[in-house]
Amino acid sequence: MLWDFSIPKAAGIVARTWPFLLIRVAVYGLFAIVFLVMTVSGGIIGHQTLPLLFETIVPMQGGIFGAFGGMAFGGLVLRILREYSLYMVKAAHVAVMVRLFDRGALPAGASQLAYGWAQVRERFAEASVLFALDQLIKAALAGIGQTMQRLGGFMPGLRAVFGIVQAIADVAIGYVDEIVLAQNLRTKSANPWKTSADAVVLYAQNGGAMLRNAAWLTLFLAIAGITVFAVVAGPVALALGGLEGPVQMYGLIGSAVVTIFVLHVLLEPFAVCALMSVYFARIDGQTPDPRWEERLNRATPALAELRANGEDFGDGATQPA
Repeated sequence: MLWDFSIPKAAGIVARTWPFLLIRVAVYGLFAIVFLVMTVSGGIIGHQTLPLLFETIVPMQGGIFGAFGGMAFGGLVLRILREYSLYMVKAAHVAVMVRLFDRGALPAGASQLAYGWAQVRERFAEASVLFALDQLIKAALAGIGQTMQRLGGFMPGLRAVFGIVQAIADVAIGYVDEIVLAQNLRTKSANPWKTSADAVVLYAQNGGAMLRNAAWLTLFLAIAGITVFAVVAGPVALALGGLEGPVQMYGLIGSAVVTIFVLHVLLEPFAVCALMSVYFARIDGQTPDPRWEERLNRATPALAELRANGEDFGDGATQPA
């Protein structure tokens, strides 16, 4: 196989977690509406005011500049809100996917939402602990990112196309925090800091395999994104083709927002599940290699901070899954 994950199994697990998908639809749907409102508002303001302030700007240009300003501001606000509003949902979703991956079913009589949040609360007594842990993991990913890019640079045919390498590295490390969380939940770790540090090192030392699978996932996600955009943008372009002004631009922006919406709601969990399955298979029987830990420590101090927090927390004992 060119890739190590099972597309039917990953897609099946994601489909079975439909209660979490509905929550994601609701949250991201609200985000999409807010984003569009900010974009259109910025376009209207720019269309009306910028030509009055700058003689060289015509209303059409003002609308474009205002729309992009609204997009930038809306994107910043929503990114901050997303970090907080979806974090516990994503963590509980990962807990359910881990259980379905390992056991095929939840405990008898358990609902997905109740089971997922109970697992997260059991491992992380307070949401603030989980959030702080996640921020340190993301900081430690800087070292993995540099390693992935170096590995990508040596792959045949990719050195000259650094943009593609960067996109693959983004997928390879973009979901590491959720995969590390999955490892914590799977091993029922008593010391999430130590387990997370080990999990980050194990991910890095299997970077070649993770990068190869991320390359295929990047291709699949790109094809899916282009397909969704074409399906949405085609009818929109036909419907708005005879209209003048920035309306057509708003239609294209709306199509892009819908595409991003689908990527976050459906394809992001699929990517997490696929990479999670590869990771679990690759690290089976492995222990963290001190040489890889040294490389990561040279790239970022965050891994050492994870280790220090783990020593302060306890002995790092784990219970069998």
